[in-house]
Amino acid sequence: MLTATGLVDLFWSDPWSHATNDYDLFILNAAGTAILAASTDIQDGTQDPIEELYNSNGFPANSRIVVAAKATAQPRAIHVDNFFGEPLQIRTSGTTAGHNASGGCIVSNPLCAGRAFGVAAVAWNSGRGFTRPFTGGATNPTEVFSSDGPRRIFYRPDGTPITPGNLLFATNGGMVLVKPDITAADGNSTRTPGFSPFFGTSAAAPHAAGIAALLKSANPAATGAQIFNALTSTALDIRAPGVDRDSGYGIIMAPAAVNAVIH
Repeated sequence: MLTATGLVDLFWSDPWSHATNDYDLFILNAAGTAILAASTDIQDGTQDPIEELYNSNGFPANSRIVVAAKATAQPRAIHVDNFFGEPLQIRTSGTTAGHNASGGCIVSNPLCAGRAFGVAAVAWNSGRGFTRPFTGGATNPTEVFSSDGPRRIFYRPDGTPITPGNLLFATNGGMVLVKPDITAADGNSTRTPGFSPFFGTSAAAPHAAGIAALLKSANPAATGAQIFNALTSTALDIRAPGVDRDSGYGIIMAPAAVNAVIH
């Protein structure tokens, strides 16, 4: 059941561009007696496993989400998210989804080739420059809108299943990834009109990319794995001790990470 949101997405564990199981997404009124919106795209083997509903004015509070499987659809793990809205009344951890939820696992694992960083956001004003730097722990929480992890993936980049015949959460199908990987500040200053300050994970991610670029400029021979290790091994621990579902390894710290990649 929704509290309030304008965007609801449904994903399920079919390979991208090769969804053979057809699921549909509906928003019903609070009583469950009327359909307010429906996404009924066909998935017959060449489409993506996604249905999406959007209302610029938002759906009414306490609306009900209904996921329907077509008669020929096989059981699949499903992920429902109300992006940009309040949390669902019944929910689990692991809201992060999409390209930012790929890779980022143990370096020695071949599935991690071409990893993507998942970046959480922390408010810039919880650490103000040299007069009030980030100190870690509970003093620098992630932003409330920052997506948590972990993330389970079911397919390799070539579309083959990681655990053939097991594509469900309850039976431990696929593989669990640590997501997000790292955290960076939002509320950044930019030269783009209308985006100064720039908030959100959309600001934290390029901030993190800029720090990664500093590492590459400090050591042009550094590999992606070495940059990943330098960023994560020197990150400032926040939220729960150690690697956690909200901030990953913590806030990336440019001076320490540069020092790590050149030594």
